[in-house]
Amino acid sequence: MKKIQAYLSFVYIFFSFLFFKLFNRNIVHTHLFFVRLHCFTNGKATDFFSKIISKLKKKIKLEQLPTVNLIHFLKEEEVDNFTIKIDKESYAIYPYKLGLEIIDNLYRFSLDNSTSEISNNIRQDKIINYQNKSRYSERLNFFQSDLIKNNYIQDLICDSTILSICQNYLNTSPVFAEVNMWWSIANKNKPSIEGAQLYHFDLDATKWLKIFIYLTDVDINSGPHCYVEGTHKYHNQSRDLLSRGYVRIEDDDILKKYSMDKCKNIIGSRGTIIFGDTRAFHKGLKPYDRDRLVLELTYLNSNFAYNGCNVKLSNLDLKSAHLKEYISKTSIFKNIEII
Repeated sequence: MKKIQAYLSFVYIFFSFLFFKLFNRNIVHTHLFFVRLHCFTNGKATDFFSKIISKLKKKIKLEQLPTVNLIHFLKEEEVDNFTIKIDKESYAIYPYKLGLEIIDNLYRFSLDNSTSEISNNIRQDKIINYQNKSRYSERLNFFQSDLIKNNYIQDLICDSTILSICQNYLNTSPVFAEVNMWWSIANKNKPSIEGAQLYHFDLDATKWLKIFIYLTDVDINSGPHCYVEGTHKYHNQSRDLLSRGYVRIEDDDILKKYSMDKCKNIIGSRGTIIFGDTRAFHKGLKPYDRDRLVLELTYLNSNFAYNGCNVKLSNLDLKSAHLKEYISKTSIFKNIEII
């Protein structure tokens, strides 16, 4: 029965891919069948379509675009070595930290703007500010529509080194997908399923890269990002765990398949920048002593099978000259819809 389901999923995704190439949009349920196919094939089908996209969609000449340096610039050889590290280990910590001016700006943003709350492992309907968190709050998610208006974020998503690393890792021109920021709230609750505090894998597209930036100091008791080293590759992912589908996984089940030394906790001071392929099993550790604020940027190799929505931005709120030029000259930011 599973072989028949795998075959049907492959047929659906194959024709979905042809439709996407013709009309530049996904058929309904593409992502659902894509997840099924990924799990049925232990990720081999995902790699197959990623390689096709790399052959059909070429890299762009980033050196011909304006240079934007919000993080410390890396030379070409350094970018190559850094990308190799991500490919080998699933994650890599950037050798330099984000500047304090940007960190302070985003921290102030987090105090002044509204969030959607996750509490008691449920996504709540109410909108609250950080100061109004309760003892039941687990995670406070900022709205992408507010984040994308921030001047620093508009420049940061254009950063030359970030784009260079993404293009190198994805082996094709990157596509900006989304920006997220959230508070993980310290309390005595159990790890939150909705708050991504149990192990899981992402499947944003056929290949993608995420950048996590700590905006507060993070130690073992304040919710470090955790991952299982090397599990972004199909031969390192447990077929048994993957066969469960798109679900959360308890620590004990992970430790039955992987040794403790493969489970990494990323501790760092504010400004720490982490590049990660979140196809690997990962989670945010539950914070108990101190709240954690993190910014996340996502870049894809293609919109094929991507299940997100366009980021809407008005002309009045498009304040970054760099982002304006990149939007006019490249397809990197085609998921930003100017309204």
